[in-house]
Amino acid sequence: MSSASVPEPARPAPLDQSLVDRGVALARRRLIPVLVLMYVISYLDRLNLSYAEPSISRTLELSATVFGAAAGAFFLGYALLEVPSNLILYRVGARKWLGRIMITWGAVSMLSALSWDATSLIVFRVLLGIAEAGFFPGVLFLITQWFPERQRARATALLFAGPLIAGVLGGPLAGLLLGLAGTGGLHGWQWLFLVEGLPAVLVGLWAAKWLPNHPGEAKWLDAETAQAVQAAIAAEAAAVRGREPLSLGKALRDRRVLLLAIIFLCYHLVTNGVSFWLAPLVGQIGQLSTTAFSMLITVPTLVAAIGLLYFGRKAGRTENSRGLLLIGLFIGIVGLSAAAVLPPGLSLVAVAVASFGASGLLPVFWELPARLLTGRAAAGGIAMINSIGQLGGLVGPTLVGAVKESTGSLDQAFLLLAGALALAVLLTLLVRFPRSESETSPLPPVRAETET
Repeated sequence: MSSASVPEPARPAPLDQSLVDRGVALARRRLIPVLVLMYVISYLDRLNLSYAEPSISRTLELSATVFGAAAGAFFLGYALLEVPSNLILYRVGARKWLGRIMITWGAVSMLSALSWDATSLIVFRVLLGIAEAGFFPGVLFLITQWFPERQRARATALLFAGPLIAGVLGGPLAGLLLGLAGTGGLHGWQWLFLVEGLPAVLVGLWAAKWLPNHPGEAKWLDAETAQAVQAAIAAEAAAVRGREPLSLGKALRDRRVLLLAIIFLCYHLVTNGVSFWLAPLVGQIGQLSTTAFSMLITVPTLVAAIGLLYFGRKAGRTENSRGLLLIGLFIGIVGLSAAAVLPPGLSLVAVAVASFGASGLLPVFWELPARLLTGRAAAGGIAMINSIGQLGGLVGPTLVGAVKESTGSLDQAFLLLAGALALAVLLTLLVRFPRSESETSPLPPVRAETET
């Protein structure tokens, strides 16, 4: 057949925005709750050590510094395997890989009940981080396959409700499980590890079979709606590649990606430095009943939830993500600085204010990598940002523990954490990103696998 007989390819029909909006709305109702549940389980397994601190430190004879090192050891294993884990997810699909991650981290969490000294506890925490590596960036990458840019910040904000829900539920649930001390000859912290590890295994088994990788696999979306959503996302990805094509290798070396990674490191240093020592902060207030203690420890989490929803909604209505990010960081600096000089009760209020800003900046922050990266580069770049950022989780609890042990209080530690956010402000001012796409280009779907 001659080339003259080959018909010109038809221009793709304009996207039906109503179909895209319908698909996105359904994804918010059907997919996001599943991802939030998975994230809640993740954070319960990650933070249960902080609730068990008095019991496990007494049983295993841990100093404050050693406990901080054990809390941070999770992030060492987590950070080491973030990038390779997310690249595997890109190749095999989110369904199989996220399911595998949950099953293995749930098993390791349950095995942590066997810890007999500081070294064994640290080893189990490193293994837990290795098992969970890739979960968070994998979920973020999955969201980029489901939500166009202008709806992505809201979806991400809903996702970040997971850690906040875990923070609200974690205290009371931990109190119940720690109260089982002596049952079956086990310590309360052993029951905590055993019971909170099991849901990860069960949900992981479900996810490995049913979690849809993209709209085309969702049984609750009709074919036309799924195709419209995928076309909208593919058009945006093509626009990003057209502005500034970045391969995986270039993305991992890009100055802006590295700056984002260090900003996220500062964020994790602060939030983990606070969260793992929140119980001792509340304990400084005075003699409290178990109920009062459980209620007070959730105050920063509840305020953080408000910040998350507020900033998430704002991010979807403005292109100035960097400005919103700076506002969140400044609120965190003010709150932590105030916490260092106020008495314990007011210090808790100040930490709650800091949590409003710190949690609020998350959906804003994660908009920025998507303006640079698509496909395999997005999978690797998002994972690298999160991987380097998680090292702050290694440093934060250890640093706060060392300062508390040397000074006898958390005041100086709060000032150091405020300084970390000030560094994040400086780095944010150095980042320059292209503006977000305000319109959807009517381009045909582009297969991510073709990108090099």
